[in-house]
Amino acid sequence: MLELDTDEKVFMGCMVSSFLVYHTIRQIYGYIHARSQEWIPIGTVKSLHIYPIKSCKPIDLFAFKCTELGPVMGELEDRAFVLVDMATGKFVTGRTQPKLVHMECYMVDGNLEVTVPGKPKVTVDLKKVVKNGQVVRAAWLMDLKQDGFDCGDEISELLCDFLGEKDHRLIFNKQGENLYTERTCAPTDEWWDKNPVPKRRDDSQFTNLAPFLICTDASMRDLNEKMDKKISITQFRPSIEIDGCPAWDEDKWAELRIGDAHLECMAACPRCVMTTVNPDTAEKSGENQPLKAMRGFRVAPEGSMRKMYLDNPIFGVYAGLVRGAYIHVGQTETRMELDREKKILIGCLASSFIFYHTARQIYTYINAKSQEWVPIGVVKSLHIYPIKSCKPIDLFAFKCTKTGPKMGELEDRAFLLVDESTGRFITARQKPKLVHVESHVENETLEITVPGHPKLVVDLKKVVENGRIIRASLFDNLQQDGFDCGDDVAKLLSDYIEEPNYRLILYKEGLYTERTCVPDDEWWNNPVPKRKDDSGFTDLAPFLIATDASLKALNEKLDTKVTMRNFRPSIYIEGCLPWDEDKWAEIRIGDAHLECFAPCTRCVLTTVDPEKGEMSKENQPLKKLREFRLAPEGKMRKAHKDSPVFGVYAGTVKEAYIHVGQTAYARYKPSAF
Repeated sequence: MLELDTDEKVFMGCMVSSFLVYHTIRQIYGYIHARSQEWIPIGTVKSLHIYPIKSCKPIDLFAFKCTELGPVMGELEDRAFVLVDMATGKFVTGRTQPKLVHMECYMVDGNLEVTVPGKPKVTVDLKKVVKNGQVVRAAWLMDLKQDGFDCGDEISELLCDFLGEKDHRLIFNKQGENLYTERTCAPTDEWWDKNPVPKRRDDSQFTNLAPFLICTDASMRDLNEKMDKKISITQFRPSIEIDGCPAWDEDKWAELRIGDAHLECMAACPRCVMTTVNPDTAEKSGENQPLKAMRGFRVAPEGSMRKMYLDNPIFGVYAGLVRGAYIHVGQTETRMELDREKKILIGCLASSFIFYHTARQIYTYINAKSQEWVPIGVVKSLHIYPIKSCKPIDLFAFKCTKTGPKMGELEDRAFLLVDESTGRFITARQKPKLVHVESHVENETLEITVPGHPKLVVDLKKVVENGRIIRASLFDNLQQDGFDCGDDVAKLLSDYIEEPNYRLILYKEGLYTERTCVPDDEWWNNPVPKRKDDSGFTDLAPFLIATDASLKALNEKLDTKVTMRNFRPSIYIEGCLPWDEDKWAEIRIGDAHLECFAPCTRCVLTTVDPEKGEMSKENQPLKKLREFRLAPEGKMRKAHKDSPVFGVYAGTVKEAYIHVGQTAYARYKPSAF
């Protein structure tokens, strides 16, 4: 029997006592919490926005992380940059320079990219900006000052030329550099009238006041009902837009919860001439709208608030962070309302909860150090291609399995056309007309239709029973077996393609293959997952994932637009940023878990028009992709050569069904590729 010495017994006793005290406190807290406050569902997140440069065009996002300094998504941080007039030492915004709302910006690999109408893009290396260490101090509201790193001459010249001004500098508030600021937000009692103001202190970037600004769609609609010319929520520049609550419900919010994120409202948002700037024309309203209309019914109530806000009307609510987390479009938001007595009761008991809150802080710290699942978008569409290069079957759902997508008897790329004379796979690379072949599998039969021919049915039981095996190869002469599907379908496809000796073969697990996918270190600059994947007759991996944002970014560069069908993904994600897939390490959709292990390099198949079944004479979009989507120089370029990258390959970690409309989450690699 193990004996404890006195010190150990005392220590164990203390530990047990602490444990009991902690759980007792948790019980008391839970009891009071349940009776002192109520979380009320108020609506859903309609839109999320980050404005990297103060007064710039917003970047609309599917998700971002709520942090102490405001919204963050990857390298994007809200209002991390501001333009400064060096002659006056003041911030320059759309209030005095409305054209700023047409300035577009983005962050890529530590660089700020800025584009203004009529000028070439300028890229700012932010590592050099911080290393140079040139600090500019400027002031904003109430002459409170804040420092930022000067972003250099090139960007300064671009913006001065654009605005027709001199001596304007762009500055950068780099997190973690402890730059000087007098602009810490500490709410005062005058900010709200009849309710206690939260006792908190918030730093933010170059926002007007607080880390978050929240507006509602209902209030926007109510205002528009009073306007002759309708306006959009863009004129109010919120971080978060909520849909579903009553108009002006935000006036009553004390706290908000969206998923795991918890925000505390601290002040109504008083409005200024910035709201009169039309985001499309970059001009102020000649009628001073909507400011004039709002002054008719949205000024602060008489008393301390009116003295504070004067004739500045209220639209939206400012908030700070209680608990950080990712939020995304479509999530339900809840509000909390507290009366004064309950707040006093909770305040009196706050000192009893030191252990509880310390434990929560420790948990938060550990959680932050582990990898985060970031909401990246929603599943826009799902596709299975029963015959390699055939027309896709668009599905609401399928199961993610070890060998690829499955739905009922449908399996992805389970069939393949083979040239028996050469032993090679035949795809739309050689025979573009294959994209018009339609197929379906049900009741152990393959139904296949080609233009100008009657439907043919293949009994798959008999195909397997007959047991005739054909061995063929695709890339690198790696071979794979399949069951010959018979003479009837061979004749149909040979006649359609106008080639002899073509046979259709069927994949079944367990057949001989040399095409097991084992990721190579050259495929990525990041560590490549150690895994092995078998699949049907796919090019490489069980899953190919592409994004709507990347397609849109490509189409902006093309004269003739293409569709996602040119790229033939299994899973199509909507809502993330362009080329975000370059950085994904893992994907989670519902209970399904996929691991990304290679970028998808593209070939002439992307040039096949899915409607016409013909290749592009201009070799598009392949030609355009080669201009800006080649793998980075080094081992990846040697491996992928001049094949541009679009989409990402993945294999299964955990099997499960997924469906259209589900939220997709990603874990990120340290860097793109």
